Amino acid sequence: MTKNNIFLLLVASGILFCNVVKAESFMVMQFNDNVKIVLSPDKCEVAGYRAAAQRVSGEFLKGCWSGKEDIITIKWEGGDFSDFPLKAFNPEDI
Repeated sequence: MTKNNIFLLLVASGILFCNVVKAESFMVMQFNDNVKIVLSPDKCEVAGYRAAAQRVSGEFLKGCWSGKEDIITIKWEGGDFSDFPLKAFNPEDI
């Protein structure tokens, strides 16, 4: 099983509702060989929208993202933040 298939399986299992998997659109960036960053259209509790950095090993870091012009800013748990160009993300149905 490839790391992409493992990632998709983990995300799909996380969005199970009433035993039905619903495909949702996300924006995804391959950060490096081991990490994908996923932007969700779901609202964050604090501000912005949900984000996650997902490692191939299954570990993940949650955050909240917002966009201004062509820059996506993610505020990670613990207080760090990252800025990425919007064009680094591609739509993906998961």
